[in-house]
Amino acid sequence: LSSLPSPPFVLTDDRAVSTQSAGGSGKSCNDHHFDGLALATYIVSRGTFASPLTREPLNYDDCVRLDEYLDEHVYRGEQDHARDENFSAALGRRDDKICVKEAWLLRDSIKVKVGGGSDGDEGQRRRAEALRNEAAAALRG
Repeated sequence: LSSLPSPPFVLTDDRAVSTQSAGGSGKSCNDHHFDGLALATYIVSRGTFASPLTREPLNYDDCVRLDEYLDEHVYRGEQDHARDENFSAALGRRDDKICVKEAWLLRDSIKVKVGGGSDGDEGQRRRAEALRNEAAAALRG
């Protein structure tokens, strides 16, 4: 991560215990740092809205923050990276801007009917989530 041209994108594990309760500084002990472009590419291409390290689900705000990060650190500095072939290969064509928020909204708009009672069981919820992710990835092409 230290060789990246921009700072890493940070996801915080909400289930993490603050270090303050353990006599520390109060910072989260489970901040996970990512190459923002690689994370966005993974999330959108796989349709998997979860942290690759912890599998904790991402929320809408995480997607918005990631898009803001991309706008500030990746797309704004696109000219600076024009000669970097890894950057060009990851980004694709100039107008192929990754939008994690749009992918989230697309996935969220897909409804999957589950059987059973009003609550449904955990297996049905996970199945519905997987089907939504697959459908959203298929629609994006």
